Amino acid sequence: LGDDPEVARWFLLQIARLYWIERQVRGDEPARRLARRLREYSHPVELVEAPAERLPLPDGQFDTAVSTLVLCTVADPLRALHEIWRVLKPGGRLLFIEHVRSDHPGVARWQDRLNRINRVVAHGCNCNRSTLDTIRQAGFTVARVEHTDLPKAPPFLRPLIVGCATKTIT
Repeated sequence: LGDDPEVARWFLLQIARLYWIERQVRGDEPARRLARRLREYSHPVELVEAPAERLPLPDGQFDTAVSTLVLCTVADPLRALHEIWRVLKPGGRLLFIEHVRSDHPGVARWQDRLNRINRVVAHGCNCNRSTLDTIRQAGFTVARVEHTDLPKAPPFLRPLIVGCATKTIT
């Protein structure tokens, strides 16, 4: 889900149980604060410390997975998406809000130029990834997607996709 617990509030109203995946909790102050806040929710929330590329969760058990500004930071986004595919039930949904490579060549060049610095200052964010292509490559069917901008961000960080993809079995 990323590191913004406010994003989950809407989802909590519609789910029975939430598994929140964090790469590292111990030794990471923002993650420890997050863990404290999650304990305050009225819905059951389980904080799972694991990389997105190796989810310690059973196959085919989840109706929906949510990825918010996560696929730009993981080391291997395709592997992370394969793990999401694995834990979703057939017909399960992936809801996503993700940074993407710009469709505008000038902005894309700036994304490439500034990506090394951005990874350091923005918690590992690779803002120049073709994330929508990777979602499709992982086997998801993109049901809908909106290409939009992240407000108040520098131009090279603005390109964003918001959408829903489905685990379809062919």
